[in-house]
Amino acid sequence: MVALVGVAACRGSRIEEMGPAGAGGAAGASGGGATGTAGVTGGAGGSGNGGSGTLPKTLTVIPGTGSPGIAYPRMTALEAGIAYPVVLDLLSGPNALSPLVVVKAITLANGATTTLSTSSEAISTLYDGRSPVALDAAHVYWFSRTIGDSSLLRLRRALKTGGGNEDVVAIDDTIPTAPAKPLVMATSGAYVYWVATGKGIFRCPTSGGCGTGPEAVVPATDDILTLLVRGDWLYWASATNGKVWRHGLTTRGDQMLDGGPTQGVAMTCDIAVSADDTELWSIQCLYPYEVRRANITLMSGTTIANTPSETIDDNAVGSLALGADTVYFIGSDHVFSVPRTSSAAAAQPLANLLTTSNILADGIIGLDDQYLYLQGSGGTGSGSGKAGYVLRMAR
Repeated sequence: MVALVGVAACRGSRIEEMGPAGAGGAAGASGGGATGTAGVTGGAGGSGNGGSGTLPKTLTVIPGTGSPGIAYPRMTALEAGIAYPVVLDLLSGPNALSPLVVVKAITLANGATTTLSTSSEAISTLYDGRSPVALDAAHVYWFSRTIGDSSLLRLRRALKTGGGNEDVVAIDDTIPTAPAKPLVMATSGAYVYWVATGKGIFRCPTSGGCGTGPEAVVPATDDILTLLVRGDWLYWASATNGKVWRHGLTTRGDQMLDGGPTQGVAMTCDIAVSADDTELWSIQCLYPYEVRRANITLMSGTTIANTPSETIDDNAVGSLALGADTVYFIGSDHVFSVPRTSSAAAAQPLANLLTTSNILADGIIGLDDQYLYLQGSGGTGSGSGKAGYVLRMAR
């Protein structure tokens, strides 16, 4: 658990497609799951990084993406054809443990890039670990410290088009109860939310300042690696016990929607909610990457699929995206799809996560009617040692 939270955490954005689904390729395998589930054994792609068979699709790296440094999950956002990666540049910070925080806006159609962060921002890999990113209608949000004045962790924002940089709130994390060490972020119309490791979910208004400081919304001690806000509800899942919840932002009521994975370690790392708030999909953090569907009205979940042939890899964390009639998800080695159904189904392996140029996709960040998009890092030759890549797969 410590390695998961501190190193790899939950991968990808919880995005539902609002338009018609694109054509999805399918190949593969069935059977092998526990009773009431659908597993994948053998079939196209086999197991292990790179697979051993022929898969119907491939991941391609979008030109213009990728910067020197490292990135953790939740450090690339995607909206309307523009990616917003955050990369920790290990060679440009004040020292080896304080890399420069570099935030960019990259237009995927032509590679046009705008740097949103300033040259005076760094973060402590020893104390902070990462800088998740979130978007609202006008701004991009991230966390960093100021070089030369690193006593405060700052929630920053800039206009999506560049400029307008300002601090939303500064956090003194020498205070034991401070909402620091952020793992994941989300926004609603009026607030920006984040998870502080072991302390729960907090928020600040997106306008007018943060008053007396961040407001505690869900004071949970669970490891929370995924959340989203929809209207009056804040949805989140526990990587401590796998349970999936929603919290009423005006009623303040809490509802447990699903008890979590039934095989392996009960840890949930990603969720997606339908546009009408009637169904919630989730994926297990690790092997066997159990995919579940919860009926929100009944507050009851069932297992739809799993992928027991994926390599056991503590640094490869499942993520998913919800299409109109297809759910896409990743394990440790492959991209999979499964029908958006209420019954158990066979997961279909679609593509290897590792490209021929040794760039590894480590999380789903979105989808449109043509492509599934993923965040990646790695590379060979002149492209090695980079992060913030955006990869895509034709649907």
